Amino acid sequence: MALLPIALLPQLIGGVHPSVMLGFALAECLAMALMVAALLRRGTRGRPLVWPALALPFAVGAAITAFEVLPLPHGLRLFLNASTTGTRDFIADGLPNAFTSTVLPVLSMDPPESKSALLRLIAAALLTVVVANVAEDRLRRRFAWRFVAGAGALLFLSALAHTALNVPGAWGSFTRHAGIFFAPIVNNNHGSKVFAAFSLLCLAMATVVRGRRDTIAHVAVAIVCGLGAVLTLSRGGMVAMLAGVTTLGFLSWQRRATAAGDSGPSNFDDDDDDGLARQGSSRGRSGHPLAALALVIGSVGTIGAGALLVGDSLVVKEVGSLSDDAQAVDGSKLALLPPAMGLLEEHVVVGVGNNAFGVAFTAAASPNTIFDHELTFSHVENIVVGTLVEHGALPGLGQLLLVVVLGLALWRRRRERAVVVTAPALVALLVGDCFDFALESSAGIAMMAVCLGLLAAELNGLSVRIDPRGPRGLGPAAITGVGAVVVGVVLVGWHGPTAIAAWRYHQDAAVVAAAPPARPALLHAALADHPFDAQFCYLLAVDGRYRRAPRDALAWANRAIVLSPLHRGAHLEAARALVVLGHLEQAMLEYREAALATPSGSAGPLKEAFSRTTELALRERALPDLASAWQVLCRELEREDRLEDAVVCVNTLAGRADATDEMRLAPLRVGLRQYAVALRQAAPGAHENPSADAQDAGPATVNIDEARSALRALVAPWQPPAAPRAPDGEAAALVLEAMALLDGVDVAIAEAGRLATASYHRAPILRWRVSALMAAERWEEALVDVRALRPLVGKRSEVDGLDRQEATITLKLGRLGERLRVLQRLALRRPRDVALQAELGLCELDLGRTQAALSTAKAARQVLGAGRPPRALVDLEKRLGLTSGPP
Repeated sequence: MALLPIALLPQLIGGVHPSVMLGFALAECLAMALMVAALLRRGTRGRPLVWPALALPFAVGAAITAFEVLPLPHGLRLFLNASTTGTRDFIADGLPNAFTSTVLPVLSMDPPESKSALLRLIAAALLTVVVANVAEDRLRRRFAWRFVAGAGALLFLSALAHTALNVPGAWGSFTRHAGIFFAPIVNNNHGSKVFAAFSLLCLAMATVVRGRRDTIAHVAVAIVCGLGAVLTLSRGGMVAMLAGVTTLGFLSWQRRATAAGDSGPSNFDDDDDDGLARQGSSRGRSGHPLAALALVIGSVGTIGAGALLVGDSLVVKEVGSLSDDAQAVDGSKLALLPPAMGLLEEHVVVGVGNNAFGVAFTAAASPNTIFDHELTFSHVENIVVGTLVEHGALPGLGQLLLVVVLGLALWRRRRERAVVVTAPALVALLVGDCFDFALESSAGIAMMAVCLGLLAAELNGLSVRIDPRGPRGLGPAAITGVGAVVVGVVLVGWHGPTAIAAWRYHQDAAVVAAAPPARPALLHAALADHPFDAQFCYLLAVDGRYRRAPRDALAWANRAIVLSPLHRGAHLEAARALVVLGHLEQAMLEYREAALATPSGSAGPLKEAFSRTTELALRERALPDLASAWQVLCRELEREDRLEDAVVCVNTLAGRADATDEMRLAPLRVGLRQYAVALRQAAPGAHENPSADAQDAGPATVNIDEARSALRALVAPWQPPAAPRAPDGEAAALVLEAMALLDGVDVAIAEAGRLATASYHRAPILRWRVSALMAAERWEEALVDVRALRPLVGKRSEVDGLDRQEATITLKLGRLGERLRVLQRLALRRPRDVALQAELGLCELDLGRTQAALSTAKAARQVLGAGRPPRALVDLEKRLGLTSGPP
């Protein structure tokens, strides 16, 4: 019963669901109850009741977590953590009275998640105790090792079946694809740690087990699970596997040095499968040759796979994040450490609560850093920092100190067989949890508990034994055993249902599926369970906007901003509510914060802000101090044909230190538009029929010489000798356009030919030159440039555009055969373009291919259906003598 979860939890998505954690805890409570019942039945003839010290980290963590979800008086909570208590009260005040009382007065910032962690820790502690007691029996210990090997083989076979049968995701229900072996555990990082633990346990056991068949079975499982750990392609899993293999090699070397002089009894000295005992043989104590060979092969294979993995470009980029490049560091998992330390400083006494880092993190993230826009990780991916942040300085340090003390005790006994067998898997799990939160999954923590239980069963001196012999001996054993069962059942029964009912994913699904009238009540209930979840406050703000209640929307948006200062949606809802309430200036400030919180660019919030007003001063209030934001404003002014304001804007943009080369081209682009407007205004007849551009540009009295001088001044910085090199790419295209206006098209075309031969980014230059040559009807030269431009473009739209230009040029040159080939190539890529198919038919008809034109016309008409035919199709059908549809 106690070992059953290590086989089932990996099959149940890694045991991360609260319902599975509850089942895990109940199974261990039942196993503990069965063990205590057997102890009471045996009476004074039974074994001592063992309380292993190695279970203390789980037990202490469970005690701390239980205190974090214990309802406490308001004054005590205010004393222990004033900021959390004040924020919780602020959120609760906004809820209806029916939901205010359901907000738990606890220290954890996410009570349901902390309760799930409590279930996991209780189960792990009980699993360690039960295994430590029962595995002292030789036959049951052998069964335990065989069960571990079977569970590892089951995990490998399940993952292999998922891959072989092409099942999308774990059991077809989860679509996350990472690596090659990722199922049935959804997260490949978690899966790699569990695979590594199974592999190292079985490999180490194979070095000391005496049965031939047991040795072969353990080596086989070690190899396939090691292969599974590699095939997950998890970088943290590879590091964990290497750490475990290195530990196994070191401990085996230490053990071999003392094996010759060790003739004492060993719990691993089991009989061989064929009934032959080898208690006197040193072969079992120093390692089976087949196991040693597997150890060497596994080490070399793991190191080789790790080297290949490190050679991957993505891994190189991740390793490069350890340099001084701030942007690269923000893109790595190191970015979680600064906000985590900020949370520790703010919640130094009691922490944020076990598993509550997810909701606490958003308030600690700083602007323009990774993960500030969405919650990507719910845990600090470092077990040391995570323990301190979630439990506080003193409790966290106490728990870490306890682990260090136990680790030193095991180090002093590193030559004993039990340590050699279990330490590699323990090291792999701990090292893995420094790179990924593996122990926060039930599958990972169950593997660690089994390792610790088997280790405690072999070591003397690291456990408290209550001897049932004697008239009074049974009393303490029975009291402590029954007490542990009662405490476990009470805690599991008290917190388990709440952890399941208030699971955020279930509540999210219920909110999405609910009809709009029922949605506010569900959101209120969800927020009462998770009072620090900014997303629920944001959704209530959205609901307020839908109900046309701007004050309610503003109140809930403000609460979401308090919880998550970088919540883009909350700032947008606050801005929209302020606009409705008539506070436009304040709304512009909220739009600015929304733009700052938009990692993919500030265009969306800023465009909405610009739609609220045309006043330039108000628009500038919405601009963050970013060049990209100024670029959005400049483009909006250009789109509105406010060229005078656009000139001021682009000059400001080009003068910024963070402006890119594209942004520094903006004054030249706007200057070109100004000069084109000036030419149209100065042309004869411009006053009688002014264009829209001329109307928006101001009065028609334009000094064309001043406009020409201004344009030359804008071109000068991009031409030698002012520019160190000739203009390239988009800059060259704009300079060529200016030259065409100032010096004539022929001069610009000649300069474009010179630049195209010397430039690195030739595509924009050739693209401009093709358009200019076609406008000048210099078809032969245009055809040469089109064909030179073709190898430089890769997008389908650009290739199609080149084909259309070549088709036009070949038509002008009368080369119908070349035009036919181009149109056929283009029609293959765009089979549903009716106008293109009609042009192909006309070309075929001009070449005398009447049957081919007839087939093309029928295919085009079939694609068109009942739609309006384009002019080319009408002409084609008339020339073929077909009855066409309505013109």
